Formats: sequence, structure tokens, C-alpha cells
Amino acid sequence: MNYCMEQCQGLKGNNGECCHIRDKNWIIGKVKDDKELLARVQKEYDKNLTWNDLFIDYEEGSKMFPDKPDWQNKNLYPAMRVRPELEGSPCVFFDNGCKIHNIKSDVCKEYKCQWLVNREVRDKFVYVESKSQDQTCIGIKGGKFAGVVYKYGRVSFGKEEDENGNLPLQFQYDIVDNNGIPRESFGDDFFNLIGDILVLVMEEQTKHESVNRKDNIK
Repeated sequence: MNYCMEQCQGLKGNNGECCHIRDKNWIIGKVKDDKELLARVQKEYDKNLTWNDLFIDYEEGSKMFPDKPDWQNKNLYPAMRVRPELEGSPCVFFDNGCKIHNIKSDVCKEYKCQWLVNREVRDKFVYVESKSQDQTCIGIKGGKFAGVVYKYGRVSFGKEEDENGNLPLQFQYDIVDNNGIPRESFGDDFFNLIGDILVLVMEEQTKHESVNRKDNIK
């Protein structure tokens, strides 16, 4: 199933949420391949289209959405042009789906919403109960770290916001079973993987606690 086109963010029949601005802090940029995309669109879609038909520069965009931080960030331009006069402020190429899906920009090809990331991450681990440990551990499924079991230590948020206005997640971890994989192999790719897993674990825990609170109120 193409979740982006058929079940965007887990909602059946929904598509193209990332193609709309709506009320979120979101910009479809930075488009680094703007010249290449323009050439593709002129060849495959409409030879009369210009750069300004496809893209928005900082001077225009910062005034279009003055209350959205991403639109005030010069590093996120040029951005795909959107249509504020339409509901949800969609990309100019969105009409119940992307009209240039097969030749779209790299920024669109590479983007994954948190729902899609979580879905992919959820297939990469299992919870492991260990008699020798005082907490539930995480077991990695598949990939170069398959069979590795680890647990999280202290988890906290940084005090200073990153360039996107988010507080960075900081955490410690201990490898319980390296499954024969040399310790020097646990570099940035492992750290990024278990960081993604931690975000999902925290979200699942928050949802579980929310459900429990509602049940207690009833």
C-alpha cells in the first residue's frame, strides 16, 4: 500500500498532508534542485511555466505566513509554491494527489512524516523482558544490529532549542546483549536508530497513560 496516497497519517482515504500547510508550522522547502525540477516540469508538464510559478523566495514567503517560524527561516528557501486562497494552502501541484509525483523535488522524495517514520520504526524492535534486568529491554529486529538487546538509562531534554525550535532529546543506554557484534560497530547509525525507537516508545507510553487516565475518570 502507498500510505502517502491512500492512508496518509493512518487515516483511510486521506492523502497529501505534507502537501498542505494548514494550521501547522510547515514549509515545503528547502528545494535544492529547483532548477532541475523546473526543467523536468517544463518538459513533462507545461513548457510555459516559470520559476515563480513553482517556487517562493524568502521575500514573498516570509510575508505570506508571518506567524509561522519556518516561513521566517531563510535557510528553508526556495520553497514549493502553495495556494493560500484554497483550503489548507496546498502545493500548486496538489489536486487530490501530486500531479508531478513521478518527477517531484528531492525535498518531497526524501521527506517522511512522523507517522510514517513511526510505522517503519515499529517494525524494527520488540520489547524484551529480562530476568537479569530491572526494566523492560528493547530487542532489535533485522538489519545490521539484529539480535542486539539494550535498555535506556536517563532520558532528558536539552535546555536550548535547535534550529527548528525543538528541544533535543538526550538519553543514555546500556547494551545488554551485543549478539556477537563488535562494540566498535555501535556508531552513529545505531545511536540514531535507538533514538527513533525512543521517540516512538515515549509516544506509546504517553498514549497508554492517557487511556488509563480516561478509564479512571469513568
